[in-house]
Amino acid sequence: MLRATLKDHRGITLLDLLVALSLLAIGAGGIFAGFKGSLKAWTIAQQYAGEQHNARVVLDWISRRVRMAGNGYSGTPIAAAATGEIVFFGDTDNDPLLNNDPQFECYRIYRNTNPAVGEVNVVYAVASEDPNCGSIWTSVGQPLSAYEEVQALAVTSLSFQYFDASGNELTPLPLTPAGRAAIRRIRITIAASGVQFLGPFTLSTEVTIR
Repeated sequence: MLRATLKDHRGITLLDLLVALSLLAIGAGGIFAGFKGSLKAWTIAQQYAGEQHNARVVLDWISRRVRMAGNGYSGTPIAAAATGEIVFFGDTDNDPLLNNDPQFECYRIYRNTNPAVGEVNVVYAVASEDPNCGSIWTSVGQPLSAYEEVQALAVTSLSFQYFDASGNELTPLPLTPAGRAAIRRIRITIAASGVQFLGPFTLSTEVTIR
């Protein structure tokens, strides 16, 4: 009787322990894989949101300055109007008039496509208080394209469209002095691409100049 009782109450064997540990490892691996996938998706979403935010910051910066074209300036405010570049006069910082210096600034906004000058696919802005714009036509300027951590945002396209008071698009570009004098509305469009998006996304806005 004693021998039969002991036979019916055997302990856990090494094989049983290995099977249990294997099942536990498989379950833990599944949980970890699910967590890792969710974390990767969240990281990509955050970086993509950052890329969109940075592109909107660039577009907003440009539109705010272009909207001030002609402010504090009595002449034709647009000095150059091309597809991917604009040069204009306007007081964008409301600085006081000192020592008979002009209150307005001269701005040049463009996208760099020359590998020898700064970074390509970066929007640059050059500002000068020289009434003749001085070296603004050749200066590189300050980059506007923003960065999200270490992920660079590439502005693959920057375009300006110009319209008169009746809403007619002014062409061909670059505009002549008469065409620049007729500008009343400008459409600004940028296409940007980041590391988390396969193709460029497009943002656009319109401003009415003074």
